[in-house]
Amino acid sequence: ADDSNAKVTEDQVVELSVKLADHWEKLAPKFGIADDKLAEIKAKEEGNEAKCLELLKQWQEIEGDGATKDEMIYILEGLKLAQCIEGVF
Repeated sequence: ADDSNAKVTEDQVVELSVKLADHWEKLAPKFGIADDKLAEIKAKEEGNEAKCLELLKQWQEIEGDGATKDEMIYILEGLKLAQCIEGVF
């Protein structure tokens, strides 16, 4: 079944946060995260993986049903980071 339109799952979000940890700040604007929210994540979360995970959760919240694998891949391709997540989806 073609599930490219499927929403990103909790497990995948955790996996993505590990793989994208070092790039989390680059992702924030593409995910539509507001500056104040970004500052909050920076201040609150420890370590890049935790920050990235929080960012991904925010993205899911903002996008709702639009938080799909396709959308994630599209965003990452725009940042030339798609190769980072090979094997996740």
